Amino acid sequence: MLMNRFDPDFNLLHRFLEILCLLVLIGMVTDLFAAETPPAYDTQRLVEEARQFLNQEAAGLGEVHVQVTPPQQSAEIPKCDQIEAFLPPGARAQGKTTVGVRCSSPRRWTVFMQAQVQIMAPYLVAAHPLNAGQTLAPSDLILKLTDMSEVPAGIVNAPEALYGNTLTSNIPAGSPIRRQQIKVPLVIQSGQAVHLKVSGQGFQITGDGIAMSNASEGQPVQVRTPRGSLVSGIARTGGNVELRL
Repeated sequence: MLMNRFDPDFNLLHRFLEILCLLVLIGMVTDLFAAETPPAYDTQRLVEEARQFLNQEAAGLGEVHVQVTPPQQSAEIPKCDQIEAFLPPGARAQGKTTVGVRCSSPRRWTVFMQAQVQIMAPYLVAAHPLNAGQTLAPSDLILKLTDMSEVPAGIVNAPEALYGNTLTSNIPAGSPIRRQQIKVPLVIQSGQAVHLKVSGQGFQITGDGIAMSNASEGQPVQVRTPRGSLVSGIARTGGNVELRL
């Protein structure tokens, strides 16, 4: 005897099979999306990668302390097999900076994070208030552990470049000294007779001339030769000028 399609047991069985098929289909779709979505990359590992990179970039400059702020991502960062940290153009591993981390496999992505790099290194600073016109002596300067990011540009930290030179401005105690605050003594003055020297592999040529400008040690200076030609060289002590080939 054939089962009546309107039989309650038949309808119940049919409904059960529909639900079962639907559950199987949902499971297959869920598995498909799970297979396509790669596992997330550990944010702390991302931060550590950036921190190690910045430590390496600042190595040798002093005592380095690095803090990296974790990225604020709206979605999870995909897992990566090949990761690399880098500095964006114009950024440097010093002070408040930006560091990037990029992935090249299996999916390409790039994340940028804010970081603070503190480099503590010894610098020469004024031991006490210094006045314009004062000639610097060893007792005028002391070493101070300083954050490099707080040091102004153009500082002079070589004692031999400071001792015996005259200050052009007042300097408060504890402040570093910049090049523009030093009056470097002249080793050649305009109109002075100078000795020219040019050296090469296996030879040396000397001559005389007249300096056409003032110059301190290591600065460029023009010299007129006895034949009236102008040549350029580097000023040295004792009225000497080194010519470049």
